Amino acid sequence: MARLIKQGLNYFPLNVDFLEDIKVRKIKKSFGANSISVLVCLLCNIYRETGYYIGWSDDNAFLISETIGVNEGAVNEIVNKAVQIGFFDEELYKKYKILTSRGIQNRYLMVVNSSKLKRDEIDARFKLFESSEEIAESSEESEKNSEESTQRKEKKRKEDEEEVNNIDTITTTWEAECRMYTLVSNLNRWESWRKNHFGSDKKRADEYNELIIRSLSESEIENLTEYEYSQLISKLFLAEKSNNPVNYFRRCYDELHCQVLEVI
Repeated sequence: MARLIKQGLNYFPLNVDFLEDIKVRKIKKSFGANSISVLVCLLCNIYRETGYYIGWSDDNAFLISETIGVNEGAVNEIVNKAVQIGFFDEELYKKYKILTSRGIQNRYLMVVNSSKLKRDEIDARFKLFESSEEIAESSEESEKNSEESTQRKEKKRKEDEEEVNNIDTITTTWEAECRMYTLVSNLNRWESWRKNHFGSDKKRADEYNELIIRSLSESEIENLTEYEYSQLISKLFLAEKSNNPVNYFRRCYDELHCQVLEVI
């Protein structure tokens, strides 16, 4: 018997300006930092299951709420808001109760075409492209952008070879997406800490949080205490001045954690 064709993807590209997107910012303003985790979780499920859409139901709302740690009512409110402002296509949601968008389908095609994956065609009922020619044009444009992006990254890599103290830009690999998910999952927990220690300097706080993400494991991040968070801030300046900020910050955390354990 022939093997079934896998429909979903193993990874998907996430724009580095995702958190600055006006639609995302509107959702975050209405529902708080946890809404970002809900959106990322929805995207992960969409790209993993079918590659370009997901059927929305009470079961899916429950699964998202269990994963993120928020109630189902909040998840449904976030989804309704996302549909209302165009993060997901409103017409297809009302007609078929699915979550998809032109951008999601475009990125799905970009990954499939650039990786030469064997995938089923997008269901004609859900297709947000007017014609096959438009899909081809979109794919060609995606490939062109991918090639240009690769060239830019290569140029950047060469420029940074002599500046090892710079923290590398997060690339669109599956590992990077997981780290991004870890970051947004902890923003809510760190929100009050950030305000206490950084005030209104959100950019500085985000740089510090990214350094934490790059230096510690996911379990260490999950168990990070406010005391450790605040103590590591005093090491931030020296970490940034060192040849390898991540390694320096890692050593600082290990020393601090050992001190905490001794006290306990």
